[in-house]
Amino acid sequence: MTDAPAQPALLTHLWYAVDDVRWAGASAAALSQAWAAVAALGLDRPVPDLPGELRPPLPPLYPERLTVLGARAAERPGIEQAIVVQNHDVITVSVMLAPRPDTSWADLAGRWEAVAGSAITSAARGTATLFIGQTAHDLTSLESVAATARGYGPLLPSVADGRWADQAIRLHDGICLWDLPLDADDTTAAHRRLLALSPTAAEASLDRWLWSGPDPGLVPFTRYLLHACKLRYEHAVLVRDLEALRSLARESDALCTSLTRNLERGTVPPERLRDTVRALTGLQTSGTGLLVATSKLQALDTTVRAAQQNMARAMETAPVHTAPALGSDQQLIDWTLQQADLESTYLRATTDRVSHVLTLTKAAVDDMRRSRQEALTLLQTSLLGALLTALAATQSLQYKPPLDAGLYPPVIAFLTAVALWLPAAVLYWPPGSRTSARWRAMDSLTSGLVGGSLAWLAAEMSAQPPAGLSAAIGALAGVAVAGVTWVLAARRTRRLRQSDA
Repeated sequence: MTDAPAQPALLTHLWYAVDDVRWAGASAAALSQAWAAVAALGLDRPVPDLPGELRPPLPPLYPERLTVLGARAAERPGIEQAIVVQNHDVITVSVMLAPRPDTSWADLAGRWEAVAGSAITSAARGTATLFIGQTAHDLTSLESVAATARGYGPLLPSVADGRWADQAIRLHDGICLWDLPLDADDTTAAHRRLLALSPTAAEASLDRWLWSGPDPGLVPFTRYLLHACKLRYEHAVLVRDLEALRSLARESDALCTSLTRNLERGTVPPERLRDTVRALTGLQTSGTGLLVATSKLQALDTTVRAAQQNMARAMETAPVHTAPALGSDQQLIDWTLQQADLESTYLRATTDRVSHVLTLTKAAVDDMRRSRQEALTLLQTSLLGALLTALAATQSLQYKPPLDAGLYPPVIAFLTAVALWLPAAVLYWPPGSRTSARWRAMDSLTSGLVGGSLAWLAAEMSAQPPAGLSAAIGALAGVAVAGVTWVLAARRTRRLRQSDA
C-alpha cells in the first residue's frame, strides 16, 4: 500500500502536575514554553468564550472540576487549535494540527518538533502523540486492519517494523487504535505514540472520540490517556524505587540478624547494642524507612486502581469491540499492581520482624539493666564498706600513719573526695554504660575534687611550700580536671547525638 491517509492530523497531549506548576517547579517553565510553542505555530487567534491568555492553575480542591486555562486557534483552513485545561491535580495541554489542504504526518510532526524543545516534554508527567487519519481501506476484519496499519507504517515518523500492526484495538464505527513502539531511549514509557484510523464515513465519530464532542469535559479518549498517564507515572516511580525498597529490606534483615545473634550471645557491649537498635529503629520509622515505604506503596496501589477504573469508564463510551484498556496499558496495570503487592508484602513482613526483634531487645535490655544495677549496687556497697571499715579500724585501733601533720588535711580531703566520686564512677562500667548528660556537672565536680585533693597532697609531699601554696595548687588542679572532664563529656554527648541523627 502506497497511498496516504485522507485528512492526516497530529494531536499532541502533554500532562503537568498542578502542584509543580503552582510552586514554580520545572513544570511551570515547561508549561510557559509549551504555550509559547503554540504561538510559534501560528495559533494566535482566541477561541470564543475561552481565555486567550494562559491563566495560572487553581488549587486542586475540586476532584471533578474542569477548568480551561487557555485556548488559541489559527485562522487558516482546517483545524489548528490548542487548549490548556486543568482537571483536579493535572494540567493537560492539547494541540491539534489538521490543516487543509492535506499534508503528511511527517510534516506535521516536524512542525511541532521545530517549536517544542526537549524541556517541554522532559518536565511533563507524560505525553501522547496521535497520528490521525481516515482511510478507504477495509477495517472490518483483523487481517485487513493489520494490513492497513502495515501499509501506513512507512508514513509514520521513526516507527520501526514490528508486531504493533497486529495489535489493534477496534472501537465503534470502525475506529481502530494502535500503540506504536516506544523510542529506544524512553525507559519509563511516559512518552507514547499512537495511530488512530477510521473509515472515511466515520470522520465525525473519530473527531468526537479524540478531540471535541457535544458533552462538556474531556472527550473519552483524552480522558483515557490522562488516567493512563497517571498509571505510567506510577509505574515509572515503582521501577525507579525498586532497588531502594529492596535495599531497605535487605539492610533491615541484616540488622535484625545481627541483633538477634548478639542477644543470643548474652554478652553484648552496650555501645554496640545501642547503635544497632538506633539504626534499626531509624530504618523502621525514618522518612525513608519501612513504614513510610509501605504506606507509599499502598498509595501507589490505590492510584493505579483508580486510574484503571477511570480508563475503563472512558472506554465504556465505545460500545462495540471495546476493551478495558489498550494492550500496553493493561500489561502495565497487571505488572504494577502485582509488583506493588509483592513489595508491600515483603516490606510488611520485614516491618513485623523488626518490631518483634525490637520488642525482644527491649526485654533483654531491661534484664541487662536490672542485672547491671544489682551488680553496681553490690560493687558500690563493697567499695564504700571496705573504705569505711578501714577508717573505722584505724580509729578504733588508734593507728596513726607515719605522716607529717601538714599532710593530714590533703589526705582527709583526698579520701573524702574518693568516697564521693567512687559511687558515681562505677556507673561508667562497663564503658559506654552511662550516656546521659544529666550528671555532667556532678561528674565534673567530683572529678575536680579528686584531682585537686591529689594535687594538694602531691604538692605537700614533694616539698615544703609556703603556707597556703599547696592548697592553691590543688585548687587550680581541681578546676583544670573539672574543666577537662566537662569538655570530654560534652564531646561524647555531641558525638552520640550526631549518631542518633
